Amino acid sequence: ATFHSVGLEILEKSKGKRIAVEDQFNAIVESYFREEIFHHPEQVRDILFYHGLYLNDDTSKKKFKDEGELYEDLESEDLTTLKDTILAQQKAKDSKETLKKEKVKSYEELMIANWYYLNGISYTYEKPYEINVSTPEHRQYLPDFTLNDYHVYHEHYGIGKDGKATQFGEEQSTKYLITMAWKRKLHAEHQTDCIETYSYEFQDGTIFDHLEKEMKKRHIPLHPLSEQKAVQTMHSIYHGYSFLSFINVVKSFLSLYKARYSDEKGFEELPSLPNATLFEKQREQHFLKIVKEVYLYYESKRREEGKIDFDDMILSSIKALDSMEGFRYKEILVDEFQDISYSRMLFLRKLLEHGNGNLFAVGDDWQSIYRFAGSD
Repeated sequence: ATFHSVGLEILEKSKGKRIAVEDQFNAIVESYFREEIFHHPEQVRDILFYHGLYLNDDTSKKKFKDEGELYEDLESEDLTTLKDTILAQQKAKDSKETLKKEKVKSYEELMIANWYYLNGISYTYEKPYEINVSTPEHRQYLPDFTLNDYHVYHEHYGIGKDGKATQFGEEQSTKYLITMAWKRKLHAEHQTDCIETYSYEFQDGTIFDHLEKEMKKRHIPLHPLSEQKAVQTMHSIYHGYSFLSFINVVKSFLSLYKARYSDEKGFEELPSLPNATLFEKQREQHFLKIVKEVYLYYESKRREEGKIDFDDMILSSIKALDSMEGFRYKEILVDEFQDISYSRMLFLRKLLEHGNGNLFAVGDDWQSIYRFAGSD
């Protein structure tokens, strides 16, 4: 027998009736993002902010010989901004031509660009500087961002709190700092306003607060997306690879969550990531806020139809065993034991206690490939 068939048999005997099993978990979760979400503008905004500011997080911390090697590494990543995703969709309606998308050169620049877009601030990425400063030694200066309506530039520097570009080797790091000094001197000479942000602000979680303060200092108002624009943006990213990957992560998370917790109270008990930076903790909190809404939606759909799903079946059958005389097994053999999940482990332990039985298990940890489904 499978774990599920034993669990279902225990429950049906306990309740004295047949039980309908919910086997459309994936379909229900996907329907939340495809249909339900558009009835909840605040949740649409939450998802857009997570997708734009926290979904892409460069945790590799690799070192590169030079910027060419860094860009080569990033070439395989889709660093297309929210702004260009929606513009491309709008243009595609009127044109059959291939569209060159706005792609940025780092994860951090991607998040900054998305912050501007989500706050209604018009920007252009790498627009040529207003004064031609090209020389035989330097090409024309292209600031990272130009805030179109305010005559303000923005440079994001990949440096740590120690003032070093630690993503590069020593020689390239020195060159990077020389270029930084050249850019600062340029703005000082021509008296142009340039905001500066730094990589370490992502680590300490202050980057978006810093940007907000810089906007306030320059009297640049924030205009978070209107309900209509938010919905339009959500539609534009729905079929993108990164968003579909995000939905798969939500499904995996909920499968793991349901294998351990029987209701939403578990969201208060979940431990934080060990040694997480403030930015990672903020990212985690945003993710949990979104995924809890998806969980509540799934549970309400399941209850509406009076169904029970596989995880609930296992957890509920554990409680039901206490009041039952049957199902007292003296010998229990479990094959493929490397795929045991937390809930099945609890169920197995309860069966062994209930029958005062012995366990014989066969497994091969080299074949443990079901962590996404809860094996542990």
